[in-house]
Amino acid sequence: MAKFKHFFPRQVVEAGGNRWDWALLPLVFATLVLLGYGASQMARPYQVGQALPVGYDVYNVPYSYRATYYDTPNAWYRYNNGYIYQVDPATQLVTAIVASLLT
Repeated sequence: MAKFKHFFPRQVVEAGGNRWDWALLPLVFATLVLLGYGASQMARPYQVGQALPVGYDVYNVPYSYRATYYDTPNAWYRYNNGYIYQVDPATQLVTAIVASLLT
């Protein structure tokens, strides 16, 4: 790096960062941690008894499983993150995890 010092002003090469850089560094790290936590929660499978999110009433089972898992008046089937869930249409609560496509 010594031979490239003439490309930058002396203050830039010898500075260790100003105080605002150090003040914002924890905020940047906290933002990254929160984004990572949110992403991990989105990939978590639903549990039996958990309510599905609003707007999740669209039939989205993969085509190869639609002959077996089709909606009836007593049960809906929904797909999320490699799992097929049986859902009660009245309450929209997960009643069973009927298939795992991850294996």
